[in-house]
Amino acid sequence: MNRNLCKKIIENKEKFKALFASRQIEIIEKYQNNVQLSNTEKTYFYAIVKKKIEALLLLKEDFHINGQQMIPKRIEESKNILRNINKKAFISGSFLFKEEYNDIDIFVISKKRRSFFEGKKHYTYITEKDLKKPILNSSLQYCVANFSINIPKPEIKRPEYRDVIFAYQQAIAEILNDEDQKTIRSLVFENFLVENVNVPDSYTTYLLMIDILELPKQKRIEKVNEITKNLLKKMFSKKYLYREILTLDKQYDNVIAEWKKHDNILIYKEMIKDVKNSCRSKIET
Repeated sequence: MNRNLCKKIIENKEKFKALFASRQIEIIEKYQNNVQLSNTEKTYFYAIVKKKIEALLLLKEDFHINGQQMIPKRIEESKNILRNINKKAFISGSFLFKEEYNDIDIFVISKKRRSFFEGKKHYTYITEKDLKKPILNSSLQYCVANFSINIPKPEIKRPEYRDVIFAYQQAIAEILNDEDQKTIRSLVFENFLVENVNVPDSYTTYLLMIDILELPKQKRIEKVNEITKNLLKKMFSKKYLYREILTLDKQYDNVIAEWKKHDNILIYKEMIKDVKNSCRSKIET
């Protein structure tokens, strides 16, 4: 039973008297307030009142689906969840296309931002403006929603040089340590933005990620190096990049001199060596 609708009926009982008798509204109030119903009331509630409420829900329902390759039963589960949300909301993420998933990403349009879990349900309250952010714009492009979907033009901003380097280092560390390789996703996402000048939907990002994650460890490292080199070369000027890479290379040398174990640093140096040589050739030309 949809408690949000029951609440609306109670709050607007005068308007709903055309559809519900006074006795029916009293029973709805008792149900909403978790007051135990008598056997007679229960029979009346489920035989008549519940059917009226379900009929109203059918009039209210207006679901919109964006994206392909969704699991049909997950679409229906998403609709059931959205029926109990009395705001504009949509469900996106792996729940819609993977048999195994960690949680259900539920985005609710609101005036204030907040986030919380209810079991496997992850509620994220966002504003209308947030839908212009690339990562949320990506989610909206692949979703089940309880409102007509109008995808806004995303606000794509170039990440800072240091953020790209940090993400790269984190991604390599995750591969070497066999950790959950979430950071690769951000690099793949940014690289798609640079290459295509538009935001990929969440399912497209997943497919790009699978292609990488199924590679052997060394090939994964090579792929992440390739993606990062492409990002750096396309987002920053050759002179700026050459200067920053020289500084970073010296920092890596200092770390190697101080620490015995430095497998990750050697990988970093190999990547920036290629970037440095590319920049130098362009500058000298």
